[in-house]
Amino acid sequence: MTIRLKTLASGSSGNATFLRFGDTRLLLDAGISYSRLQEGMESIEESIAGLAAVLITHEHTDHIKGLEQLVKHHQELAIYATAGTSRDFSAATVKTIKAGRNFTCGDVEIHPFRTSHDAREPVGFRFEIPGFALAVATDLGQVTRPVLAALKDCNVLIVEANYDVRMLQWSPYPAFLKRRISGRGGHLSNDQCGELVRRVIHPGLESVILVHLSEKNNSPEQATSIVSKAIKGREICLRAAPRHEPGPLLSFRSTPVEEPPQEQQILPF
Repeated sequence: MTIRLKTLASGSSGNATFLRFGDTRLLLDAGISYSRLQEGMESIEESIAGLAAVLITHEHTDHIKGLEQLVKHHQELAIYATAGTSRDFSAATVKTIKAGRNFTCGDVEIHPFRTSHDAREPVGFRFEIPGFALAVATDLGQVTRPVLAALKDCNVLIVEANYDVRMLQWSPYPAFLKRRISGRGGHLSNDQCGELVRRVIHPGLESVILVHLSEKNNSPEQATSIVSKAIKGREICLRAAPRHEPGPLLSFRSTPVEEPPQEQQILPF
């Protein structure tokens, strides 16, 4: 099966990612305008009407900004969110999910997992099909056991590298905001992201995509430089998602899963 991935926007000004597993098309977060969502989808010859579902990580504006218009134009579109998250928007097709309870959408088994962020009931997602796994962990102030478990043995990781410690330290941000960003309910630094990747790296990991980079307290060059130390020369593609425009369309293939050999039946003669 072919897997396709395209970040449509990434950062505090808006987040949205398109995922396709075979014929199952998903949108992760809708934090940009409806017109930008349309343009991003059409640029790869996809359409919002073709989506199987939209999955929302949490209720902050940079993750749901375009959701109201999305639901208005596509009232039948399934929206998956936790009960805490869905309190900030209304849609007849909301399907309530809970961290630790897996569900299936089309060809994909989806594993929501709890994240530590200053939102009501935030989650990350692990997506699985036979022979392939992809996990998204963003907007989390600390790495917990559920996060590590969800990112284990993945082929592709989409992980947060929000800020550089020194850049945040010397930024003009007020002290309370610096504490919020670097706190347990805030965001991951480049160093924390690198340590997370180091702890889950394995021979099957093909690609790491860094997302939610701060515009003032980080840079793609700084983030990739620090996280690359965790990769240590392995053949893993490392890139930072663009902030204001769509990233490249990435394609992956699932590895065929071999069925266990069946015991030979001996017939009487």
